[in-house]
Amino acid sequence: MARRTGFHAAAMRRPGIMRSAATGAITAVILFGLCWMSAFLPAGAMAHEYIRMFTRAEFFTATEFLTGLVGSSVFGGLAGGLIAAVSAALGHIWPTQNP
Repeated sequence: MARRTGFHAAAMRRPGIMRSAATGAITAVILFGLCWMSAFLPAGAMAHEYIRMFTRAEFFTATEFLTGLVGSSVFGGLAGGLIAAVSAALGHIWPTQNP
C-alpha cells in the first residue's frame, strides 16, 4: 500500500479555511439551538441575548428559530473562515515545529 505524501499529508496537518468555516457554522447552529431550547426554561432568560444577536422575530416562534439558525450559521462560517485565514497567515511567520 502506498504511503500518502505531499498535498494530502499537508492538508491533514493543517485545517483549511473551508473546513474551519464549516466547523464554525455547525458549532454556531448547535449553540443557537441549545440557547433557543434553554430559553423555554425558567432560568433561561440569559439565552435570549445570544438569540437576539441573530434574529428580531417574536420569541418562541418558528420564524425566530429559522432566521436565527441561518444568521448564526452565516456568523459561524465567517468567524471560522476568518480564524483559519489569520491562522494560515500567522503560519508563515511562526511555522509549526514537526517532531
